[in-house]
Amino acid sequence: MNKLPVAQIWKQFAKTAVVARKDFDAYFSGLAEGFALQFANVEALPRPLALSELRERFGFQPPQSFTYASPMLKKALRDEFSSVSH
Repeated sequence: MNKLPVAQIWKQFAKTAVVARKDFDAYFSGLAEGFALQFANVEALPRPLALSELRERFGFQPPQSFTYASPMLKKALRDEFSSVSH
């Protein structure tokens, strides 16, 4: 996790962050610095999972700072691609 000036976060991560500039600006509104999380060893799922499906099936709520994944969500993401790819 890197604490950086907001302008530098956008400059460094805009191409890979998959967020619209207006949403980025709204999220960091009024802040001079923010945190950027970099992930390693990322693997694509067999199909995209909508936020609504994550909420419904696994009780997932997007964090504003951090959250722990439930054991059921961890298992589904790690072991049970077939159960989420129907």
